[in-house]
Amino acid sequence: MFYMFTIMTIHFVLFVFGFCVLIDIAHANRYTQNIDGKTKIMHEWVTLEYDFPSPMKRSLIDQKLLIPENLALFNMDGIRGRIFTTIGRTSKPGIPATLNTVVKRNGKSFLKPFPSLKLNRAEDCNSIQSAQSVKIDPNTNYIWVLDEGKVNNIRFCRRKLVIYCIRTRKEVFRHIFPDSVLSESSMLFGLTLDRDQGITRYVYVADSIANKLIVVDAVTNASWLFSHPSMEGEASAGNITVNGETIFSRGGINGISTTSDFKFVYYFCVASFKTWQIPTSILRNPSADSIAFDENVRMIGIRQHHAVSLTSGTRSFFFPALEINDIIKWDRKQDILIDGSEEVVNLRSLQRLSSSTALNFADGMHVDNGYLYFVTNKLHKVRLGNLDFTGDDGPNFTIGKIFVGEESYLLGTRPKSYKK
Repeated sequence: MFYMFTIMTIHFVLFVFGFCVLIDIAHANRYTQNIDGKTKIMHEWVTLEYDFPSPMKRSLIDQKLLIPENLALFNMDGIRGRIFTTIGRTSKPGIPATLNTVVKRNGKSFLKPFPSLKLNRAEDCNSIQSAQSVKIDPNTNYIWVLDEGKVNNIRFCRRKLVIYCIRTRKEVFRHIFPDSVLSESSMLFGLTLDRDQGITRYVYVADSIANKLIVVDAVTNASWLFSHPSMEGEASAGNITVNGETIFSRGGINGISTTSDFKFVYYFCVASFKTWQIPTSILRNPSADSIAFDENVRMIGIRQHHAVSLTSGTRSFFFPALEINDIIKWDRKQDILIDGSEEVVNLRSLQRLSSSTALNFADGMHVDNGYLYFVTNKLHKVRLGNLDFTGDDGPNFTIGKIFVGEESYLLGTRPKSYKK
């Protein structure tokens, strides 16, 4: 692949729902300089550790209920600096808690089960089985948890979306996904929230294997789905190379996030470089069909690097660039000024945030109080089975932050000043 500072300009014409759209690929993919360059690593681990008393930890290890080498960070969110993170356990044993907060004791970081160890108990459908993704609504202090319902390749429970109050640790909502929106091959990964008339009402869920976008209405407790070719991975874009090691993925829709005015959702696939826009007015309508979706979905541009997650602030979107160990900022508000409106905005104003080996496979991200928080997890090495637990290869998992001067998209477009 060409690097971002190529002087070659390539134009091509797309015919999208009756309109001729001219995309300037070179312009859409050119990065400017790093805007901050100061990445602060807050937590790091060679091997993840729970905040358990030593006798309890030894007992769990002896019973094979805790296998430290099977622990890997995936997604995360946070509020006012408090971090929540997920450890997927759909395919591995020895993971006592799949949803955790991060605490620090004597300079060392630990995972603390949330809402409790009991509510992470495997084979108990009142508990969380495998938290795939989480989102926190700063308007309510609620955490939305996507539960795949499977542990160590055994489906104990139906897939569900659960909301907990962070303050009380009590469940306040539960949606069991019906068979009408899921198949056995489904795998739920990303989610984003949407506010309507002052209420955080809609949830958009990425089904990465069955290539669907699922909508949950938290007011009516109903769900429906959309399917479109834009949600399918492309075999030609399946090779992901990070620091000289290559994995292959056919992963479909995964990265997904909402604009701060709640008018549009943007998404992309793991095995694709294309990024797409769909109005929330289509997604919110349970009567909308595939024709309506096809008439309103729009490709906004082509990224040069693979990404597995997407998040948004009050004016910008953020996603990894895996091949170059970086995170990219798309200044959407700037491109709206260039293109004239939200409806026709294209992916142009891209900035590298902080290229660093510390960003070795950046994954889950969120924006909070002026900072972009992110997880790195060396997922390519997890897939290849060659993580180094000796420490010679540095930390395997980190949680860091970069100052971006924005707030979570869920707080809307109101301006705020930040200090680094």
